Amino acid sequence: MIVVPLLEKIFLLESKLGEKYSHTTFEPFKFNSADPLRVQDAGKKISEFIGLKGLTFIISYTRQKAGVGGHIELEKNSDVFIEIDDKYKTNSDIVLSILAHEICHKYLYINNVKLFPEYENEILTDLATVYTGLGKLSLNGCETITKTSTVAGNKTTTTTTTNNVGYLNRSQFAFAYKIICTMRKVPLETVFQNLSIEAVNEIKNIEANQSAYFDKNFFNNEFPKKMISDAMSNEIGNSQINFARLNKNIRELEESIINIANKLIKDFHDVTKTELEKINGTASMVFNNDSYNFIKNLTVAETLESLKIKSKEKDLYAQKLIDSLSIFTSFISENYPTEYNGKSLEFLFQFKCPACNHKMRIGEKKLARVKCPQCNYSFIANTGVQNVQAGKGKKTSNKKSDNSFGFLKNLFNTN
Repeated sequence: MIVVPLLEKIFLLESKLGEKYSHTTFEPFKFNSADPLRVQDAGKKISEFIGLKGLTFIISYTRQKAGVGGHIELEKNSDVFIEIDDKYKTNSDIVLSILAHEICHKYLYINNVKLFPEYENEILTDLATVYTGLGKLSLNGCETITKTSTVAGNKTTTTTTTNNVGYLNRSQFAFAYKIICTMRKVPLETVFQNLSIEAVNEIKNIEANQSAYFDKNFFNNEFPKKMISDAMSNEIGNSQINFARLNKNIRELEESIINIANKLIKDFHDVTKTELEKINGTASMVFNNDSYNFIKNLTVAETLESLKIKSKEKDLYAQKLIDSLSIFTSFISENYPTEYNGKSLEFLFQFKCPACNHKMRIGEKKLARVKCPQCNYSFIANTGVQNVQAGKGKKTSNKKSDNSFGFLKNLFNTN
C-alpha cells in the first residue's frame, strides 16, 4: 500500500473542507435498488447528508463502458444526472457505493477541490466518500461476491463472481477509514456498526498490522520535533556519518576519478535537504484543531519514514563505495608513496557544503556536525577520523569486501 499519497490527499480534504464537515457518519441501509423511486430516495439521503441541498438527483440505470460503475454530469445547475451500470441494479450495497462516489464528485466540484490527472482526482473522490462520512457505503460495496446457480439435468453449477467498484480496493478504503475515524476520535462501537463482516475483518487487519499509524501522539503538536530529532540522531544521522566517511575519502582522491562518487553524495544531500525542509515546513504548522494536527503529524511521520528508507538505500551503495575507495587509497599509497605521502593534508580541512557548494573549513581532524551558514543545511563532516561512533555506541565497520576494488573499477568503467 502506498501510504504517503493517501495521507496527502486526506490532508488536502481536511485543509479545504474541514470547517464544513459535521464529523458524523452515514449508516448503510438496505433497500430495493431495482426500484427507480427507491434509488432516487437513496441518492437524496446521501446528498443531503453531505450538505448538497437544493439539488435534484436524477438517477438511472444504463450500461457503462468496461471498468466504469457509474457516471455523473457536473454541470452548474440544480438537476444532477447520475448513471449506474444496470448490471448492479439488484445489489443495493454496490449501488450505494457508486452513489457515494458520484455524489462526492459533485460535492468536490461545488467546493472547487480537484486534482490532476483525472486518475488522481478519482482517488481523491474515493477518499472523499470516507472523509464526508460515507465510508461505510464504500467499504461495504467496493468488493462484493455474487453466487449464481444453474441447473442442467441432475447437475447444479454454482458460479462465483467478484464485483469491484471504485478506484481504491477494500484494504485502502479500510486504511483511510481507520485513519479518519482515529483523527476524529470516533467511538469504536460506531466504527464497526453496520459494516459487512469482510469490511470489519479488513479494518481489524489494518489495526493489527499497521498500528503505528494510529498513535495518539499524532494529536500532539510537539511530537514531530521528537520524531525528527530521533531520526537525525539515529537512522538519518547514521547515514550522514557514513556519508561523512565517504566524503573524506573522496577529498583524499579529489584529483582522481571521483565524479561518480561526487554525484552520489550530491544526490543524497539534495534529497535529504529537500525532504527535511518539506518535513520541517509541515511540522511547523500549528492548528487549533485535533483533526488537522493528527493528519499533519501522521503525514510528517510517514514522510520521515520514507526519507529514512531513501537514506538507507543510498547508504548501502555508499558503504560499498567507501570500502572500494579505501582499497584504492591504499593501492595508491603503496604504489606511489612519494607522490601520495608527500602531499599536504590541508585539503582535508577544506570542503564544500554538499547541498549548496559553499566553501567551508574545519581547523582540526575530527568528526563534526556542521551547519552551512549559507543554506542552513545540517550535515556531518569527516576531516580525518577513521573510526567513528554511529548511533548508540556502535562503531562503523572498516571491513573491506574482497571484490570492492573490482566494484570501483567496474563503476568507473561503466560511467
